[in-house]
Amino acid sequence: MSLIIYEDDHENDDEDDSSLEEDATSLSMKVSLNRSIAEHTRRLRTHALMALSNALDLLNSEKILCDTISASKEWYASVLIPSLIDNVKSASSKPYDATLAARCLTSLAMCSKVFASTMKNSEGCKNPGGGGGCLSALESAGQIGRDEFELLLRDVERCQSTLLGC
Repeated sequence: MSLIIYEDDHENDDEDDSSLEEDATSLSMKVSLNRSIAEHTRRLRTHALMALSNALDLLNSEKILCDTISASKEWYASVLIPSLIDNVKSASSKPYDATLAARCLTSLAMCSKVFASTMKNSEGCKNPGGGGGCLSALESAGQIGRDEFELLLRDVERCQSTLLGC
């Protein structure tokens, strides 16, 4: 919708009599448009994470998640799980997205020991104080949750206990 509202008008591009004030206004509108698009994209991403989290949780509670995603397990392990770990790593700037990502990781770990193993064996995951991976990302996110966002703490602890129990 913002593309329609803030669409540039290029009818007068050939005219040379533009003033500095018009240029400043045009630049301001472009910056505003870029911010609007970035905010819209951020919100869409959060809604997508929420939908994914709810879908995985529902399928897992019905005990059909593993069967449902069995044809795409490789994609989940090689693409989705690393992306979710990256979302958990961004907990300081996007705690709600990190919360949703931790919920997704929990559902996937509960579904499959292969997924849990993939999470535990991801880069830096074997050493929870190390520089990357999911256990260290969960540990860092948990600290942010303790300080600022209790919902994040709850879901991170649930994910950690699920992973450590596998």
